[in-house]
Amino acid sequence: MPFVLELLLDESAAARVRTIWEDLAAAGLPHHGLELETAPHVTIAVFEDLDPIEARSAFASFAAEETPEPITLYNPAAFPTAEGVLFLAPVVTRGLLELHAGFHERFAALDQPVGEYFFPGNWVPHVTMGLGLDSEQLARGLAVLMAADLPIHGHLDRLELLEFQLGEDGRPAMPLELHHRLRLGQ
Repeated sequence: MPFVLELLLDESAAARVRTIWEDLAAAGLPHHGLELETAPHVTIAVFEDLDPIEARSAFASFAAEETPEPITLYNPAAFPTAEGVLFLAPVVTRGLLELHAGFHERFAALDQPVGEYFFPGNWVPHVTMGLGLDSEQLARGLAVLMAADLPIHGHLDRLELLEFQLGEDGRPAMPLELHHRLRLGQ
């Protein structure tokens, strides 16, 4: 089963994102974050297969060496793909790019394929606000995001490894299994 490695938003910033998720749901838009009960996050890698027990010490070492990364969610946007992804993009900082690139350099030895969207040079950091939306839903979702209280300032302060199954539509589906949640800098 696939695995996803995420950087989680601190609790204050995450609460603000959840409020917007609820606003989107109130506007009649589906939201996988609410449905799957995921934490607001920025994905840094997707692995097709991984031994989470073997990877734990390496991920723990990486998390301990990193410090929480400041983040400002500022830009409502959508990817121009069939997946129908609505998101908030952070201001891209040198620190955010270095954290991402450092992870991929360090874990290249895992010899595991990661989703092409997550390789350095391809990665567009974002917090997903909606997934599987059609063009009309994307337009309505963008209107909700444009009316939201932005920017959201916070920190990426934890690293999380989740295992998930893909649904028939190719999107993450229940159940999600949390393997590791590690605080950065500890």
